[in-house]
Amino acid sequence: MSGEAYEITALLMRYVFVLLGALIVFRAYVWLRKDHRAFVKEQRDRPEAGCFGEFRDEATGKTWPIYAEGLIGRSGGCDVSIRKKDIRRRHAVYRLAPGKGLVITPVHRADVIVDGVRPKKEAVALSNSLVQLGETALRVKLRPGTGIPERTDIIPPQDQEDSWMRLFDDGADPDGDDPLNPMNDTGIPGGALGPEAFLPDPPERKDE
Repeated sequence: MSGEAYEITALLMRYVFVLLGALIVFRAYVWLRKDHRAFVKEQRDRPEAGCFGEFRDEATGKTWPIYAEGLIGRSGGCDVSIRKKDIRRRHAVYRLAPGKGLVITPVHRADVIVDGVRPKKEAVALSNSLVQLGETALRVKLRPGTGIPERTDIIPPQDQEDSWMRLFDDGADPDGDDPLNPMNDTGIPGGALGPEAFLPDPPERKDE
């Protein structure tokens, strides 16, 4: 084979390998797309397939199935899609830990409260736990077959402002004595200071 023919053949083989690689990628995409459509159809026809429970919105009653793992957010591609402005596109992820609970992990420090506690990294929700994302409260309902215990104390949804001020509310004395402000002796409920608390003491009268 002459040098010129070898160069032409090598150049053609480059395009052949490129086209072959593109064909493999395209076929893989078609197979994945087909499998995804079959999975979506199976979920639509049999919503209980692979479902371990459900999230239930406490305000609207809307439910979302709980799978082995999933994503919660505002995006339409999320497993639990909540179209509200205070919900991020990717707000939190969850995964089912058999015998332990539903592990909730906030994404990029998103606002998540699990049973009244803001987790620093992740939190474990049990059956009947309350997961609050922004102003949306979701009740976790897991099937008995998961082996995950159920909370007996029902935690109601809490207001976001109240949750931030809980530290001060817990320190207030209903009798009016505020341990965070020892100057308060006005007897005003909740430990608030009135204007009279800042008035100087009246001068002492001297007997002549």
